[in-house]
Amino acid sequence: MILMRDNAMQKIVEDAERSYPNEACGLMLGERRGVDVHVASVHVSGNLSPTPRTHFEVDPQLRFDLERVAREKGLEVVAAYHSHPNGMVKPSEVDLSRAWEPDLVWIIAALRSGKVTDWRAYRLANPKVEFMEINIQTESD
Repeated sequence: MILMRDNAMQKIVEDAERSYPNEACGLMLGERRGVDVHVASVHVSGNLSPTPRTHFEVDPQLRFDLERVAREKGLEVVAAYHSHPNGMVKPSEVDLSRAWEPDLVWIIAALRSGKVTDWRAYRLANPKVEFMEINIQTESD
C-alpha cells in the first residue's frame, strides 16, 4: 500500500491537469515501512521528453537533488508519478520497458478532456514483464 496526505494527491492531480495535453511527471520522497510506502512529499518535474504528449521523462537534475535531500532527511525516493492524457489508468508497454527500479511505486493519473478521472498505484511484480496494482490510501491533512 502507498499512504499519502490528501494534499499530496491533490498536487499530482493539479500537475496532471495543468500539463494537459502533455504528460505530467514527478517524484515522491518518503519511507518504506515493511511493504508499505509512506509519502512525505511530492515534487513536480518538468517533462523533458521530446514527445511529451505520449511519453514522459523526469528531469535528472530533480532526481539528483532529491537524492541529496533524502539522504539529509533519512528518506528515499519511493515513488514516481505521471499522467496518461486521454489514456488508460494502467501502465503502458513503454512504462513497463522503462521500469528499472524494482522498489519504486508508480502512480498513474488518467485524464479525459483535461480533467483527472482516476488514479492508481503500481509496483513491479516481475521486472520488465508486469506491474501489479497496489492500494492508495489518502489521509486528511
